[in-house]
Amino acid sequence: MFKQRLLFIFLAVTLLFTLALSPALATEYPPEPPPTFPAPGAIVTHQGLAGRVDVEYDRAPWRLYDDGTFVVDAGFIHWVFADFYAFHNSPWDGINILNPNIDKIIITGPIAGGSFPRLFDTFPFAASIEGLHYIDTSNAICLRSMFDNTPRLTSLDLSGWETSRVQYMCWMFADVLQLESLNLSGWDTRSVTSMEGMFHGASSLRQLTLGENFHFLPHAALPSVPNNEHYTGFWQNVGTGTVEYPRGSFVLTSEQLMEQYNGGEMADTWVWQPRLPIPADPRLTIGEPIPASVLDPSELTPPANVLAADRHWAFHTFSHWAVEVDGEQVVIDEETILTADMLDEDLQLHLIPHWQQTLFGDVNGDGEVNTASATAILLHILRLDVDICLHAADVDQDGQIRMMDLALVQAFLLDAPVTLGGR
Repeated sequence: MFKQRLLFIFLAVTLLFTLALSPALATEYPPEPPPTFPAPGAIVTHQGLAGRVDVEYDRAPWRLYDDGTFVVDAGFIHWVFADFYAFHNSPWDGINILNPNIDKIIITGPIAGGSFPRLFDTFPFAASIEGLHYIDTSNAICLRSMFDNTPRLTSLDLSGWETSRVQYMCWMFADVLQLESLNLSGWDTRSVTSMEGMFHGASSLRQLTLGENFHFLPHAALPSVPNNEHYTGFWQNVGTGTVEYPRGSFVLTSEQLMEQYNGGEMADTWVWQPRLPIPADPRLTIGEPIPASVLDPSELTPPANVLAADRHWAFHTFSHWAVEVDGEQVVIDEETILTADMLDEDLQLHLIPHWQQTLFGDVNGDGEVNTASATAILLHILRLDVDICLHAADVDQDGQIRMMDLALVQAFLLDAPVTLGGR
């Protein structure tokens, strides 16, 4: 009995203590404020519930503000393939067609559903969609035309979507005319049966991230890469480079990318291969080796003259030249015999430079940092005639080759904890 009384007293005191502290706790840990959207003073002009009325689930509420903000709250959207040709064409009661001035879409909470065809179809002025990560596609079968005719979207990160059950992706990004960047790295398309027109008209798409379980299907219609003064007409995986200066080993046309992409080592971010301006020499003779003067990389702008402006080039050195012949890139060196199909109509040779990541300290290009590297740096410091890669010799990246560079290489050879290349 005594123990029971003690237990009762202990519980009562604990309860009183908790109640006494609860206001203080609430003050110390206030709830997060609601998001500040839309614009202050904006009024709701239309509102409704998404999808069909003959469902038992809590339909996602939506509302349109007079500042052009379209807000979708958490809920369920029942919009299946049979609804695809419905009059309003989307689960928003046609509000996107009747009010084309919508310029921003915000999703505030989790959205569940079995399929999402035409979910954001025909929002002609919507420049952004926030909260796409809230959309649960794990049970979705159809994503047909999901972003079709939203021409002002410029970037979509859909990497977190679970797509292993999806069967229809046709026309999904069709006519998203200003879309430049698309991340599909987490997508599994092994269940997909149709990609008809998936990228049709997405002519600005120049950065595409794909994962190991992504596979193209016929007629996906990935637009061709422009072949002009800025781009070579090919996609290239980024590899160890950046999206501005890709370093990947795969260089493919759009058709080749769709046919050959198999995940695995090809899983990467793919970008339009940039074309750097290369001075062409018109004094070339067909049937003879290409002169070394034509292949001299010293005229290239990067990395020689832009190291201060773009540090990326501080970690790359010239690798080799290539030229486009019949839609393929052919490696060019001093032993290459010039053929007519390498020249343009003005008899000019348009060379494409390839770069490799710099191994700082490897000044003689043998792929290693060794005693020969240290000796070559010393001979250069002593102003003796030695052929070295000056870029790789500047291991502390201060713009000069001095005794400090030599000391760092020697310390590296002694397994000291030093960094070559300033990073």
